[in-house]
Amino acid sequence: MDFIEYALWLPLLTVAVFDIRDNRIPNNWVILSLITMVAALALKYNGLTNIPASNLIAFFLMLALGFVLFSMRVMAGGDVKLMAVLALGTGLEHLATFLMATVLCGAVYGLFYLFSYISRSHLTVKDQALKYVREQIVLRRHLATRISNKLRLPFAPAIITGFALYPMWV
Repeated sequence: MDFIEYALWLPLLTVAVFDIRDNRIPNNWVILSLITMVAALALKYNGLTNIPASNLIAFFLMLALGFVLFSMRVMAGGDVKLMAVLALGTGLEHLATFLMATVLCGAVYGLFYLFSYISRSHLTVKDQALKYVREQIVLRRHLATRISNKLRLPFAPAIITGFALYPMWV
């Protein structure tokens, strides 16, 4: 592993910390991640013009898919941009594996966040479930903008962990 590949982890870990702390991913760290990823790929393939088209296709495909998810309010914009940057590194041939690893890590993180949220709440698990059904399923169309105390999962750590783990399944 070259220095530039190690250097990629600094902005990625910083992005994870920002997302956990502020529930927000600053654009400057995503841009730094993109620059570092492009530099790593340029070194790996001996020049910018030698970067395989499959890597660029994976980048734009992830941006398009992410835009759809963002429009549906499933993912935040920072998470979409981060996934596109990391898709650039995986290429089209490993994109599905990266996405599956990310979903798996997100499910594990989600369970831990849910358990942590429930353990800090004064409501019982049954009351939490009823509140969720009432607010998120029944009343969502009418109150989506008014419900402010939603459980928000910082997804950048799951994305980054999925990126770190996907090579194990390739």
